[in-house]
Amino acid sequence: MVRSLAKVKSIFICENCGYESPKWLGKCPDCNNWNTFEESLVEKKNSVAAVAKKVSLTMKPVKKLSDITSSKSDRIITGINEFDRVMGGGIVKDSITIITARPGAGKSTLLLQVAHSIAHKGHKVVYASGEESDSQIKNRADRILNNISDNIWVLQETSMDNVVHATRDIDPDLIIIDSIQTFTMENALPARAGSPTQTMECANELLRLAKDDKRPRAVIIVGQMTKADELAGLRALEHLVDTVLIIEANSDEELRGLISSKNRFGSTGETGFFQMTEKGMESIDNPSEYFMTKRDDGDLVSMTHRGHALSIGMGIDLNKMMAELMGKVTGYCKGKGGSMHIADLESGNLGSNGIVGGGLTLAPGAALTQKYKKTGKIVLCSFGDGASNEGAFHEGVNLSSVWKLPVIFYCENNLYGMSTAQSKVMNVEHVAERASSYGIESFIVDGYDAEAVYETVQKAAEICRKGEGPVLVEAKTYRWAGHSKSDKNVYRTEEEIDSWKQKDGLIKLRNRILELGYATEEELQALEKQVEQNIEDAVEFAKNSPEPSLDTLEQDVYAD
Repeated sequence: MVRSLAKVKSIFICENCGYESPKWLGKCPDCNNWNTFEESLVEKKNSVAAVAKKVSLTMKPVKKLSDITSSKSDRIITGINEFDRVMGGGIVKDSITIITARPGAGKSTLLLQVAHSIAHKGHKVVYASGEESDSQIKNRADRILNNISDNIWVLQETSMDNVVHATRDIDPDLIIIDSIQTFTMENALPARAGSPTQTMECANELLRLAKDDKRPRAVIIVGQMTKADELAGLRALEHLVDTVLIIEANSDEELRGLISSKNRFGSTGETGFFQMTEKGMESIDNPSEYFMTKRDDGDLVSMTHRGHALSIGMGIDLNKMMAELMGKVTGYCKGKGGSMHIADLESGNLGSNGIVGGGLTLAPGAALTQKYKKTGKIVLCSFGDGASNEGAFHEGVNLSSVWKLPVIFYCENNLYGMSTAQSKVMNVEHVAERASSYGIESFIVDGYDAEAVYETVQKAAEICRKGEGPVLVEAKTYRWAGHSKSDKNVYRTEEEIDSWKQKDGLIKLRNRILELGYATEEELQALEKQVEQNIEDAVEFAKNSPEPSLDTLEQDVYAD
C-alpha cells in the first residue's frame, strides 16, 4: 500500500509581526523591519475539511449582552500589594496576561511568588516551564518561599499539548507559561519554537483555556524581550492578551518597576515598585518613603551648611535634630554643634560645615577610606554654586579624579552666591563644564524634578561603584527667599522670583504623586498634617530638653 504524499510549499513569515509572503523579502512591508523573514514549510490540506474543522472548533453560541455576567470584579487577590494594584485589583479569573522584561529582571521570581501567594489561598496553580528544569524551579522556591503549598504543580515541558492535558487533569485556577517562545503545538504548521506561527498557535490555545465559559482560568505568559526592548517574536501577541506587564530594571541594582502598558481591567500606565532581594521581589508599598531613604548601608553624605532636608531624608531623628538646633544636650552633638554642624555617623551623615565648601575636601577623604578598605560604598558631597569657586572645590575634585575615588559631587546651583549672580563670578554657563578639565563625567539635571534627580544620581552612583571615579551632578534650582533674614532681595526682580515660583518642585512632585496614584488628595493632606504635628512635637521636645552644663565644655572636643 502506497500512502499519498501531502503537498508541501514554502512561505516566509516575519518574525516580528507575523506577515506572510510567498517569497523572501529584505524588508517587511507591514512592520518595516529588515531581515526578519524566515522560511516555513506548510502542508497543503483539503480546504473544505480544513474550513469545516476550523468552524467546529471556533463556533460559539451567540448571547445577548444583557445576559452576560461581567467578570471584572471576580478576581484572585495575590496579597502582593504592588502587583495587585498594577493589575487593577488582582488577577481577573478569565484573563490572559503577558509579562516581559530583559533577562534577569525577575519575571520568573515574581511569578513563582504570585503562584505561592494564591496557592496558600486555596487556588490551584500549574507552573509550566520550557526554560528551567523542575529541580531548578525547586531550588529557587526553596530560596525565596516559606512553607511551599501543595497546590502548585510544576511541569517541565515544551509541548503546549501536554500543558492542555495537565490542565484537564489538575483543573488549576492559574496557568503560568515560562516562556511562550519555548513552546510548540503538534498540529500547528511546521515551524520552530518561538516562531510567529507557533507562538500564536500556543497563545490562541491558552486563550481558549482562559475564556472557557464553563471553567474560566487565569493565564500568565512570560514573553522574552529582545535587545531592542521589544517583545521577542510576534507583536500581535500583545493585541491578543488582556494585560501586558513590563518589568523595568535600569540603573538601580535592586529596584524594579512593574508597568502596565495595556490593561483591559484596569488603568494603563500604572507603575508598581519592587526591590529585588535574596528572598525574591519585595513589594515597595510606600515608594515615597523608599526613594527618600534609598541608600546602601554604609554610603555617606556630606551636607551643605543648610542641609537639614538631606539629613531628614537619610532618616535621622527629628527630635534630636531640633534639639541640636536649639543647643540642647539631647541633640546629635549634645548642643555643641548647632544648626551648621549636625552629624550622625551611624546613619552615614558626615555633617554640615560652617565653612563654605568645607565638605568638598572632607568627602574625598571619606571616599578614600571606602576605597582603601574596599567597602564598595560611595560618598555624596552636597555643595552650592558659590562653593564651586572656592579652592577646596578644585582641590577636592582634582584629587578625587586622580585617585578615582567613589564620590558624587552634587552641586545645588540656585544661580546666586548669597547676593551675587552666577554670571558675575563665573565665565561658564554651567558648573558641570568644569568637570571635563579634571577628566570626570558630569550630568546636568532639573533640580525641581524629583524623579529626574533620583534617576541621575543613580546613574552617577553606578559609575562610582564600578570604580570609574568621581562624577559631578549639577542640579539647576533656585531660592526665592533671601539668603538670610537680613537679605532684602534688592539684587533681583519680583518678576524673576515669581517666574521660579511657578516651577515649584514641591508642587510638581505632589502632582506627580497624585498622577501616578501613589496617594490620594486626602492621604497627602493627612500626611502634611502629620508632618506639621511631627515638627511641633520635635520643637516641644527640644524646648523641654536641658541645656548642656558648663562642666561638659571640654568634653567631646577631641577624639579618644
